[in-house]
Amino acid sequence: MRTKIITDSMSDITKDTAEAFDIEVIPVGVSLGSGVFAANKLKVIDTIDWIEKNKKAPEFKGIDTNTFIKIFQKYINEDMEIIYLSTGSSTISNYDSACHASTHFPNATINIIDSRHSSGTLAMMVLTAAKMAQNNESANAIAIHIERSAEKYKHYGLTNTVEFLNYAGMCPKILSVGVNLLNAKFAITLKEDNTFDAQIVGTSTKKALANYFSNIFKSLHTIDPKILFIMHTINDGDENLFSELYKKVEELQYFEDIVVCEGDHRTSSLVGKGGLSVAYRLK
Repeated sequence: MRTKIITDSMSDITKDTAEAFDIEVIPVGVSLGSGVFAANKLKVIDTIDWIEKNKKAPEFKGIDTNTFIKIFQKYINEDMEIIYLSTGSSTISNYDSACHASTHFPNATINIIDSRHSSGTLAMMVLTAAKMAQNNESANAIAIHIERSAEKYKHYGLTNTVEFLNYAGMCPKILSVGVNLLNAKFAITLKEDNTFDAQIVGTSTKKALANYFSNIFKSLHTIDPKILFIMHTINDGDENLFSELYKKVEELQYFEDIVVCEGDHRTSSLVGKGGLSVAYRLK
């Protein structure tokens, strides 16, 4: 029996990548004050512009149970097993809604996984699951593999500013105010309490990227070469960190597949323009 991999738009998996890997990506809601918009119906630049104008982060609305019921029913009718990989349950209500929806299909194979992450780490889990599904592995086997190896998925970001993290209440204000004056670039990592550590890695693009790249790939032999995920937000117009990073990754000649996606609304709302992240799986 075939397996369908489903996730939500906080994974940063774009339409083209979803089609290539046969993944269903369900859009979350984005609240910008004047109303709630489905993520796939709203331009990311509009979210960024709203944040810059209002000096605060938008709210993100979870996917409702009825939406999950309709989507699960669709693939059950196609005689498929289902895996839904959710954005972390501490971030949004998708996991709870999906669990509730799954109870409507007691005879179906539906695995609901709380990734406890979003963006790059979630994307890597989803892509790994999708590749296993393409190899005709069962939903239960895929779910067990993802859950047992969850701690092996890592991602690291690089951004021009921590101002957006500050708007979201995820970065100390003193850091945002003080170091932005230096035109600093920051390596960011997500902590267990859903806040971020931000470390200056340079005050020039060249130095920051070199330090960022070195920190990630200094132990290249410990990284699974099958797939690497690179996320980038909207180019800030001054310097394209993403293109330089991608070139350096290609020069490694190590990874079998490099998947590139543009950040969705939540990731962009945390790092702004000109940000990026790299995600991978440890061996």
